[in-house]
Amino acid sequence: MESCNGKIKDEYLDQLTVTKNYNELKNVVKKIINLWNRERIHSGLKGQSPDEFIHNYFEFKKNK
Repeated sequence: MESCNGKIKDEYLDQLTVTKNYNELKNVVKKIINLWNRERIHSGLKGQSPDEFIHNYFEFKKNK
């Protein structure tokens, strides 16, 4: 989790620091988490997003 938080800070700090209030910050964080889970490719997941990995895992288990 610390690695994930660190990478998010490194990659998105500029977006986080320009927010003017809590609601803006909350919306930016939601956007970042959505991007991180659905679109960003992770080398530790063999080039898949977390959502793709989970979907493929359960498809594999279902067909086993």
